[in-house]
Amino acid sequence: MSSDPATLKILNAFLPADDSGKLYDVTCYRDGSWTTIASEPSAKVAQLDVEGNVLASVTTLAEADGDQVLDAMGSLLIPGGLAHPHVHLDKCFLMDRCKPVEGTLAEALVSTSEAKKAFTFEDVVKRGRKLIRDSISHGVTTMRAHVEIDPAVTLTCLKAGLSLKQSFSASCDVEIVAFAQDRFFYPDTPSTEKEMHDLFESVIDLHLSFPSPSTSISAIGSAPYLEADRSLAIKNIEKTFALAKRAGVDVDFHIDYDVDPSTEALVWEVLRIAKLAGNTWEVKGRSRRITMGHSTKLSVFTEEQLDALRKNLEGLEGQVHFVALPPSDLYMQGRATPYGSRPRAVFEASELVGRKIPCCVGINNVGNLFTPQGDADPLAMLPLLVAIWQSAKPDMVKSLLSFVSSAAGLAAGADPTCIFAPIQSQGAGPATFTLIDGCRSLQSAVLAPRFGRTTVFNGRIVGRRTVVSSVDEGAEV
Repeated sequence: MSSDPATLKILNAFLPADDSGKLYDVTCYRDGSWTTIASEPSAKVAQLDVEGNVLASVTTLAEADGDQVLDAMGSLLIPGGLAHPHVHLDKCFLMDRCKPVEGTLAEALVSTSEAKKAFTFEDVVKRGRKLIRDSISHGVTTMRAHVEIDPAVTLTCLKAGLSLKQSFSASCDVEIVAFAQDRFFYPDTPSTEKEMHDLFESVIDLHLSFPSPSTSISAIGSAPYLEADRSLAIKNIEKTFALAKRAGVDVDFHIDYDVDPSTEALVWEVLRIAKLAGNTWEVKGRSRRITMGHSTKLSVFTEEQLDALRKNLEGLEGQVHFVALPPSDLYMQGRATPYGSRPRAVFEASELVGRKIPCCVGINNVGNLFTPQGDADPLAMLPLLVAIWQSAKPDMVKSLLSFVSSAAGLAAGADPTCIFAPIQSQGAGPATFTLIDGCRSLQSAVLAPRFGRTTVFNGRIVGRRTVVSSVDEGAEV
C-alpha cells in the first residue's frame, strides 16, 4: 500500500468486475495509486422510486480528516474512465459556419475545407477547449484527438491541439494525431503535393527536435480512401507508416469509408504493409499500434471475409484496433442505396468480438457537417447500438461498456486495462475513474445511461455533474 496520505476516498461503489451486489471502497493516493476493500453490508445505496429509478443525483461529496470523501451510494465506478478513441478536435462546433444543403460527404468535405481557411489558433483553441471540457463532464479521461495539417491551415490546428493537450494534462489524457484529411499525392499539381509533404516533415522535426508535452504527438494519421486511385491509396498507407516510424508514434487511418461490397477493401493493404520488414517499432515500450477508424466496409463483409481478416491479423495480435464511428457513419453512409435495403454502415460487433478482433466505438465529430447531431458523450451511443446490433444480452452489454472505456482506451494508445479484470486490493493502474451517478447495474449503464457523472483523473476529481429532478404530478384529488 502507498505510504502517501489519501486524497480521495470513494465509498460504496459498484465495480464492473463484481455484479454480485457487493460494494467497494476505493482509496486514491497522491502518487496516483489506489486500493480497494469490500464495504460492509450496511453500506448506503441510492434511494430508488417504486420503478427502480433514481430521481436525482444521489452521490455526496464531503471532507473528512483532510481527505475528500465521495459516497457513491451504490453507483457504478468504471476503472480507467471513459475514452474517445477517435475525435476531431479542430473541426468541432462548426454548424454556425457550415449549413447543410445536400447533406452529403462531398458537401461536408468541401464546406469544411472552405471554413478551415478562416481558422486561427485562438479559434481552434476556443472550440477545442469546449469539446474537452464537455468530454470530461461526460466522464472521458482519455481521448485520441485528430488535428488536420494541410496547406489551408498549415500547422495552426496542430499547435492549438498541443496547447490544449498541455493545458488539460492534469485533467485528461489528450493524445494528438497529426492527421492528413487531404490527399498526400497530387499527380496533376505537384506543388500541392510538395507542400503537403513538407508540412509533415515539419511535424516530424517539431516532434523530434523538442521533445516535451507541448510538442509531442501520439500518432500520424491519414485517409487513404480519398486518394485518386487505389495505387495512390497504397502509397498513402506506405507514407503514413514511414512518417509514424520516423516519429516513433502509432498509426491511425480513416479507412474503407464506404459500404460497397464490389470494391476491394484497403484493410488488406494496411495489414500487408504492417507485416513488412521494418514496419514494427516500439512506442512507449510496446509495439506500435494501428488504429483503423470508420471501417464501414466491414459491415458488408461476408463470413468468409471476416474469417480471412482474423487470419490476416495473425502476427499482429494486440496491435490492430478497429473503431466504428456510428454517429457519423449512420448519418453519411448508404445514401445511394434504397432505404429498404440500406446497409447499417456499422460493423457487426459480435462477429468481430467472436473472432477476437479488437474493436470499439467513438463519436468522431461534434457539431459539424460530418456529424451534425449528438454531443461528446460516449455512453449516449450505447442504447442506439443495442438496437443496431439487436442484442441486449449480458455478453453484449459487457462488450458495449468496454467499447467506450477500456477497449476505446487501447485504440487511443492508452496502457492496457480491463474493467472486468478480477478486483485486487491494490489497483494496477492509475487512480482514474468515471462514476455513473445512480447507475446500479451494467445493464442500466448501457441501455439507459444516467446523466450525472463524476470524473476522477489520477486521484483528483476533475469533473462533477449533478442532476436535480422535480416532477409535479398535480393537485391531490
